[in-house]
Amino acid sequence: MPAGQGERDVRLATSGQGDAHAALAAFRLTPEPAVLVTVAMAYEGLDAPEVAVVAALTHIRSRPWLEQMLARATRVDPHAGAYDAQQALIFHPDDPLFARFRLELETEQGSSVRPRRERPASAVVPERTRWRDAEPAGITPLESNAIGLRYALLRPRLAEPTPMAPTPEPPSITERTLRQRLAVAVAAQAVEDEASLRVPRGGNLAHRYNAVLKRVLGKGRATMTLPELEAALAWLERNRLSDHLDRLDGDARYAWSARQRRGRWQPERAAGR
Repeated sequence: MPAGQGERDVRLATSGQGDAHAALAAFRLTPEPAVLVTVAMAYEGLDAPEVAVVAALTHIRSRPWLEQMLARATRVDPHAGAYDAQQALIFHPDDPLFARFRLELETEQGSSVRPRRERPASAVVPERTRWRDAEPAGITPLESNAIGLRYALLRPRLAEPTPMAPTPEPPSITERTLRQRLAVAVAAQAVEDEASLRVPRGGNLAHRYNAVLKRVLGKGRATMTLPELEAALAWLERNRLSDHLDRLDGDARYAWSARQRRGRWQPERAAGR
């Protein structure tokens, strides 16, 4: 792939990158980038049914992990035609553990769709009785115990277990989830605004939008409490960050951080030296 095409069509998303959520949002919402290289950030929860090719380069061999990763390409795309015509292409290493996982998966899928073979009727296997919708001709009971005497030992009924309420989620987990949702919402606005030309292209727009949100709300999401995170999400649903870019005019702190990000080492530039 030429360098220019690779820079346009391929994005890298890892937890150590500041624009990882922006890369995920761009891959999900726009035609470019067409290739996403990610580490433990898109194996579960990535809503992109258009994905049809997955290259499994992970060293993890946990079956739930691998199933979630392969599911990114095996979802039904409502815009790709009939279900029978949709296919997924998976590239994976040929090591023994992955080969065993593939064999188990193919065996289970094959047994689930294989029709059940009927055994011929014989003295050992009687002929199966087919259910009919018509009323039976009549029932002739061989004997009846309706008026017979019966004895039973009555035991006290065991108390039914009281249904337990679901364990509430710890506040720390809820706060972490809301912070991730905030990052995704900010990145989605940045991708949408660049695609619709609401703001000029170039630079790290997601970083600018995060700075705008911090100035509007008075603090960063890392220090927000649970009610403040919920209020921030509600504010983002009603407002566009592009309407508040004037908050960064004359902001020396933001200008310094933007220069620091522009001065970082770029892998594609270093590779061409």
